[in-house]
Amino acid sequence: MLVDPIESDPQIQPLLIEAERLAEERLAGHAQGLGFCHVLWRTKQRILADRFQIVWFSPADLNRDCIFD
Repeated sequence: MLVDPIESDPQIQPLLIEAERLAEERLAGHAQGLGFCHVLWRTKQRILADRFQIVWFSPADLNRDCIFD
């Protein structure tokens, strides 16, 4: 499985963690059934782009032949 290389950058890792936290907070009332990971990843991507000017590729972006959930 491919992983975005920025995830191993020690300077960016705290921002990825913060974006994940913010995404989870933003989606707290959202149903967390099948497909939720895609909603979470899209939200995380938007937060990273808008707040931190970081382009991050989700597991679904990098592994188009995989089915998540």
